[in-house]
Amino acid sequence: LFRVLPGSPAAWVDSLLQRLVDGDVPATTTAALTVFMSQRLAALPPSPTLTQVLPHVRDLTSIIIRLPESQLH
Repeated sequence: LFRVLPGSPAAWVDSLLQRLVDGDVPATTTAALTVFMSQRLAALPPSPTLTQVLPHVRDLTSIIIRLPESQLH
């Protein structure tokens, strides 16, 4: 899914939104998702491994696929 791991919480959010949502997401939603990921990654070491980041990416993915913008119309 990722050739290179995103380097910031915002990059994780943007990358997953691009892959999982067909369309635009409100800026407030993107900001809230970025705060969520920032809080999750803050508890990890400065250069976390994929194994350390993966549970948080799974949680973020779960939230994104539940967004109204992710639902089929």
